Amino acid sequence: MSLPAFQNSPYASEQSPESTIRKRMTGCASSRKHCTKKPRPNTALKDNPTVRAYRDFYWKLDIDPTKTRPSGEALLRRVLNGNELPNISTAVDAYNLASMQTVIPISGFDIYRLNPPFHIRFAENEAVTGIGMDKPMQLTEKMLILTDEEQVLCVYPYRDSDQTKITLLTQKAVIIGYGAPRIGQERLMAAVERALEYIERVSGGEIETIKAFGRCT
Repeated sequence: MSLPAFQNSPYASEQSPESTIRKRMTGCASSRKHCTKKPRPNTALKDNPTVRAYRDFYWKLDIDPTKTRPSGEALLRRVLNGNELPNISTAVDAYNLASMQTVIPISGFDIYRLNPPFHIRFAENEAVTGIGMDKPMQLTEKMLILTDEEQVLCVYPYRDSDQTKITLLTQKAVIIGYGAPRIGQERLMAAVERALEYIERVSGGEIETIKAFGRCT
């Protein structure tokens, strides 16, 4: 169901994340800039096979994907509506770009804040403070989550925990692509590899391991 990959890299940068990505990923950045200048109708986006796969998965989880969108679709819609991707940090901006291009939800976590192994399960009586949230969100039993041995890492696949996010002090990270029924492992692998390639361009470092765990059918 998910594809984690490990990237050893100093993510701190004194340059603007946006300018760094534009300098080192000229072709990708130029394409993104073109999209933001000329908004395109996105009413047919729901019929895209990848978007459809995640939306159908959401409906099975009793989540309305027109109100809470999978992160890959949300990023793509943002660009198609003429808006820039958010500027967060070079590493996060890089994997967000890969997520937008592939429509595969992707997360990044500071490995030194994690307690592997990872688990995909339904929430119990627990809460998580997502990135950008002022207070914890109480999780319901129907929410699918990614956890380690001690904490919730992500509400699958749209809300990451603030506690384990990548920051400018992060030296080693885990990049995870989230699957769904009808999304093959090869597509997850390709999306994460693209994210790692972009991170390597803007932040340096070395890719240590790429592996898959879990399975959706």
